[in-house]
Amino acid sequence: MAESSAFVPWAGPMTPAAVKQPLTSRNGGHSAAQSARKGPNGISRPLDIPHFYGNIQFGSIRTPERPFDYSPPKKRSRATSQANENAAPSTSTSSSSPRDPDEPPEKRRKATSALSQSDTESTKRKSPRTDAQKIETILEAIQAQGWTLGRFMYNLFRTKDTKGDTIHRSPSHSQMVSIFLAGRGRKTVANIITQWMAHPDGRIPADSLNADLMYSTTVPYTEIKPVRAALTAFSTQIIGKKVGDEAESAVQLSSGLHVSIGSKHPETKLRREDFGEKTIPRVQSVIEREQPVTLYLFNKIAMRKPRKREGVVIQRKMRPAETASDHPFHRITQLLSHGSSKSAAAHARNFIFRLLRAGRVDELQQSDREYACPRHNSPGTHQSLAREARTPLVHGQDPETAGFLFVDNTQNYHRQRDLRIGRETVMNVGMSGLYMEAPDVDVNVFNLADKRVLIEQNRRKDLSVDDLLGYLDQTDADLTGTLMFLESLEVDMRLSATAKIMMPSGQAIVHPLACSGKKQTITTELKDGMLDFFQQIGQTPDAYLKRKLPVGGDGLTYAMLQQLQTYLQFHNDAFKSFEIMEPQLSAAKIGRSAPANMKKVEFYTGTQLLYLVLDAKLLDIWRLAFKTDDIFVYFEELERTGKLPDMETLLPMARKLYRAYGTARGRDHAMHDTGMASEWAQTVPAGTPWVPQEIEDSSLDLKKRKGTKKALGSATQKTRKAKQKPVPEPCLGDFVLAQGIDFIRDGINSRKLMIFVARGDIGRLYECLKVDDRDTDDFARGVKKLREGALQTAVTKSTSNRQVFRTDAVTPPAELQAEVIVGDSDVPRDAGEDTSEDTSEDPSDSESDDGLHLLTLSLIRSHPTPIRTSFHCRVPAASTRLGVRCSYVVDGELIFDERDILVGPEDEEYSESGNEDEELDED
Repeated sequence: MAESSAFVPWAGPMTPAAVKQPLTSRNGGHSAAQSARKGPNGISRPLDIPHFYGNIQFGSIRTPERPFDYSPPKKRSRATSQANENAAPSTSTSSSSPRDPDEPPEKRRKATSALSQSDTESTKRKSPRTDAQKIETILEAIQAQGWTLGRFMYNLFRTKDTKGDTIHRSPSHSQMVSIFLAGRGRKTVANIITQWMAHPDGRIPADSLNADLMYSTTVPYTEIKPVRAALTAFSTQIIGKKVGDEAESAVQLSSGLHVSIGSKHPETKLRREDFGEKTIPRVQSVIEREQPVTLYLFNKIAMRKPRKREGVVIQRKMRPAETASDHPFHRITQLLSHGSSKSAAAHARNFIFRLLRAGRVDELQQSDREYACPRHNSPGTHQSLAREARTPLVHGQDPETAGFLFVDNTQNYHRQRDLRIGRETVMNVGMSGLYMEAPDVDVNVFNLADKRVLIEQNRRKDLSVDDLLGYLDQTDADLTGTLMFLESLEVDMRLSATAKIMMPSGQAIVHPLACSGKKQTITTELKDGMLDFFQQIGQTPDAYLKRKLPVGGDGLTYAMLQQLQTYLQFHNDAFKSFEIMEPQLSAAKIGRSAPANMKKVEFYTGTQLLYLVLDAKLLDIWRLAFKTDDIFVYFEELERTGKLPDMETLLPMARKLYRAYGTARGRDHAMHDTGMASEWAQTVPAGTPWVPQEIEDSSLDLKKRKGTKKALGSATQKTRKAKQKPVPEPCLGDFVLAQGIDFIRDGINSRKLMIFVARGDIGRLYECLKVDDRDTDDFARGVKKLREGALQTAVTKSTSNRQVFRTDAVTPPAELQAEVIVGDSDVPRDAGEDTSEDTSEDPSDSESDDGLHLLTLSLIRSHPTPIRTSFHCRVPAASTRLGVRCSYVVDGELIFDERDILVGPEDEEYSESGNEDEELDED
């Protein structure tokens, strides 16, 4: 500090620069009064104000007489902190850095004054004052001013006077109050309130007039004088006001808890999605946000104090408090919701609950009086029900709109609680119906006259394989398959943007119909029930729309409706014969198993595993295309170097890979010589040849000997010379790759089907349904329609054994054509020879010179280009054993040719002989 100044300017009431120093002016400049107080050496004179340091009594006036050049000795200063904010200032005049408030304060030194040299030498150190002495000093000062403790505290914290004007406070007063109320000191308001509530002087006697004022809700807390009663009444009344404000805020339109039944506020109108599995969680989240204090109070009421067992706090598992404390909120919301405005949670929890458990009428009336649920038979309810009943009636009579009808049986067990004569417990059985509007459906597809015309034309008899193949959109199938390959790389091509026929998004409008008391399992009552439902949608015998009406239901309903149409088919009128009804089977009754996890959409239990393996195979295909060992590391390196391929590069690669690994053409290439030069062989790397494991003769199983009841090896046993087995040609195909391609095709079709259903692309969904895989049994059923089922069965068995066409690897869609060819006895050797000109004669009359029929079974493939595969079979006229020539032709090139294959059942006489050394090769 400068030697020319004996006093430091006041820096604040609790700063080291201000402790134990006489006050001077705060102005930075030197006024005339200041200049007059300066001595000859420029040292300012002390102000003539009371001083209470040292041994001088508090309030006494100290007028020291000291020379103007007097300077007190420099001593160590003590920083003021929150811990010692009310302690006496130290004796130092220098400023130092503030100390940590958690450290104990230094011992107080005796305040000294330099009145004279003799007084300084005779000064001795005294012990610090106690808290009681400090309190006495402060109380004496308060009494000296004529104040009480209450008046002192009131004026200490008062900010405005009786006129409403702001009271001027000194800097020390303002800072000390600010530190205390802001909680920056060691002792806070909470400590003082705790002392007030526990102080024995604040206890209210039981016989006192103030004994009933504890937690008072009627007397304002400002009029209560005892501290305990005043504090409890203050907390009760302030919390009550807060709870009321929260309840008013919770039912505001902006909170989301307020819904409207009328049309006054369309933005908050009650909707169907307001009732569901997310209704209660949504309301609870609103309560936690808008009514936290109320929720806390109800939870404290619903929850007991946690108990401890062996030092462990018992956690509540059964009957959670949230469920018990949730109901009062709905009641409060109902009381605050007036007119047509109600609580969504109240409707969902109370009204529907009472309807589901078939509540009595008087119970519903009492609940309506208590604001627990809306009234079921109010005039407004009857008017709304009447409007709802007219809606499906008008919509069903409109020739420009279409709809669907869903019916099912319902049961209600009516138990009589008060048993009397004539009252018995019965099972109420009836039918319920729903009418759903179809705004985006063309009504012409339900035209009844057009359906009759199409049935009379019988175009099915002229349907050919070429017609079926023409119904497929090969371009769209190639595009969607390519996009499926790109999706495995997490490249979103947004299939919805390139949809074929996209349905507009929107919710279905469903109208509940009045229930019928008829029984579904009785045909006559089912007819009456259906006539009742038809009448509710405006279809009567005198006035009905001559078009088909889809009627859906479960398995029993579907079967009963078909049976009803069978019984009424001879009526001349379309309505009386129920010809206008088109029964539909519910999607839940088509054989799909229930999902393993009901919380997520899963149409089949193995769907996740199927798609996981599919993604792994597609990623492995991309790995081979990029010629890398780890595709993830490969793309991370491309991303790091900024060389990620763009869409112009990935799209042609994906199309090339899809045609090689995801089509029937790729599978056909894999089944045969993979070493031939072709575009497919350039895309798919050649695999490693399979080397069969050598088996020793001693490890071979001996076949079971066959024989009749007679002893084996007897003289009466007939023998037959074994046929020489032809040496099979080596197989050059990759059957593992072919089966993998079949799996990829099936997986891609399944994934496309689910994606298109979720996105509403009904155009591509229809394409997926048309391309449905079939096996050889489907071909057999198709040939049976051509009266050649036995032959097809034999051919299927032979070709399956020789792996010409495996059951799980038939290309969809396909159709067999059976043709009987008349010609000479020699079977045509040219594989793929056109014999269509010889199909005009009747198969029953066509027989060659050697008693053989020549039958050609043609299979036409579709992906990516049509391929014709022919089976030429010589059919003995009077024998079940067939000599078959199987040739497989791809694009005019003979790939597989097996001539004179014997197919058919084994010779019965030979099979009983049991000759172990002689055996007929059925193949």
